[in-house]
Amino acid sequence: MASLFGFRLKHVGVLLALTVVVGMMAAACASDPKIVEKIVEVEVVKEVVKEVEVVKEVEVVKEVEVVKEVVREVVKEVQVVVAPTAAPQRIKTLPGITSWVNQDAKMGGTLRAGTFFGPGTTDPNMTSSAGNPTMGFFAPRANRLLRINEPDPGKLEPELATSWEVSGDGKTVIFHIREGVQWHNGDPLSGRDVQATFQRILNPPEGVPSPKRVSIAPVNSVELVGPMSVQFNLDHGYGALFDAVASGPFLIMHKGTLDKNNGQLDGVFDWPGTGPFKYVRNTGLDLVIYERNPNYWNGDLPILDGYEWHKIGRATIPATLLSQRLDLVRLAQSQGQEAAAANSNIIAKSYACGCDYFFHMNKSKKPFDDVRVRVALAMIWDKADAYKATSAVVGKGNIITGMRWVPAFSSWNKILLGDDYVFNSLDDNAAWKDEPTEGWNVDAARVKAAQALMDAAGYSGGLGTIQVDVRGSLAPPATIHAEALEMLINKHLTGTTKFELKLVGRSEAYVRVKNQASDFHASSVAFSLADFDNPVQWLSSWYKTGSDQNYAQYSNPEFDKLMEAMVREGDQAKVAEIVNKAIAMLRRDMPTIPEGLIPSLTPAWWNYVKDSGCETVTMEMSGCHWFDTTWLDK
Repeated sequence: MASLFGFRLKHVGVLLALTVVVGMMAAACASDPKIVEKIVEVEVVKEVVKEVEVVKEVEVVKEVEVVKEVVREVVKEVQVVVAPTAAPQRIKTLPGITSWVNQDAKMGGTLRAGTFFGPGTTDPNMTSSAGNPTMGFFAPRANRLLRINEPDPGKLEPELATSWEVSGDGKTVIFHIREGVQWHNGDPLSGRDVQATFQRILNPPEGVPSPKRVSIAPVNSVELVGPMSVQFNLDHGYGALFDAVASGPFLIMHKGTLDKNNGQLDGVFDWPGTGPFKYVRNTGLDLVIYERNPNYWNGDLPILDGYEWHKIGRATIPATLLSQRLDLVRLAQSQGQEAAAANSNIIAKSYACGCDYFFHMNKSKKPFDDVRVRVALAMIWDKADAYKATSAVVGKGNIITGMRWVPAFSSWNKILLGDDYVFNSLDDNAAWKDEPTEGWNVDAARVKAAQALMDAAGYSGGLGTIQVDVRGSLAPPATIHAEALEMLINKHLTGTTKFELKLVGRSEAYVRVKNQASDFHASSVAFSLADFDNPVQWLSSWYKTGSDQNYAQYSNPEFDKLMEAMVREGDQAKVAEIVNKAIAMLRRDMPTIPEGLIPSLTPAWWNYVKDSGCETVTMEMSGCHWFDTTWLDK
């Protein structure tokens, strides 16, 4: 019996050791529990058979059978632990929306995105442009009535509106609002929130600018026709309404928050949205942190656990990408190309920002109240010299040359500009690489004619000191356009002209425009086509009387009539005729100088960032800001 007792103790040790081995092997081979079972059983049987050869008693053999059975039970327990991890999770969304979602995407992770300039306001309805990189500050926490289909930016699909109806004459549009949507504070979404959002855009409170109301100008009122149905009443049919409500400035806001703040959300950071991400905290306008909205209405979205938006200096932002401090950034074109070249795991895609720098001259203030001065400055705008000065600061690869009054890569470009049309697409290498030379330089005859206009206007001694508003920063990339013009004025015209550059925030700029502040002489600002591709965006927004973005204080009743006719007309050929007349009028009155030096942008991201919308973006207006279907493959 002593030998039997010793055998039992020895096998107890074997069993304990095997239990540890089984646990270690199960962890190492969790992906294939059958392999674990095979290895363990072979090892145990081999060990037990060896013992049987030494001990010949029947009783001992029976003990060996018991040992075998115990080991098999241990293996079965390991299999129970391992098996449930085998099935992948499938991402589900509501039918008819976000159909591009990858159902096999990995849940979790935080996307860290960045750009080199901030929004200037905490109120998305006050933004001048939905598409510029600052929209990433707002977009993930809110929704629109409709949204742009990310793989196919030419299509719209439902978001907070599930369906809509248009009357035969186009004067009535009814949007039916999605049931069961919650605001981040727990309140249910209702038609009153939608009504309050658009009423504020159409008729903002005193002191609250509304730069995008011109985009929906034909809408004269918005009314409830049911708890979850909202009716837009229009003066006439307006097909661009649907493109407008799908853009960023038309994020739907919480009525209770608007009421609490008297319609003023500039400076209010913690406002609730209905979007895929909930606000957590911010550091001014340089950083905002969001977390996943667990009660989001669209199935399993968002896929990410969190989202961060960072504002980083232009010079240092490439390093934040290369060091993986950020996962996705917006860079100037050459920076994006350099980042992609530095690491094969970085993807970069260049596209047009749909904008150009314009020098807006305040028509209501001296010296720009005299059309002769405005025309003279336009005549000596030497695009070749300006290109050299600008590219020396921001890099040749960051500027496209050729734009006049119609934004780059607009589908209207060739239709409207004819012989002035310089390039066809982003693939036209000449448009990106060739420096402006022939036909771009100011000749002696133009200089002489410009000087004659200045003399006749009484400015032979120059313009003196001119205060110029600048957006973004006073760093060279933002100021070089104005500085190039100052250089050309002093090069070609007599006397002395000095530009005094003043940094102005976007919301302050709107107020200055509205109040016609006495120190507002001119504005050097990027002209944008970020919201949707329609002439109402790049003509009415900037030159129609009373527009919140009319930095030139341009007011021409004949031009306004053309804008009214333009939004009423549904035939594209007839619209083109109207727009060409309007452009001819702007060339005559010259409220602004279109510089024809178009910035380009390049979103760049690590290849583990999937479905960001940056893969298919063709212009700023088509997205790369929402991230509800984005996931991280790491």
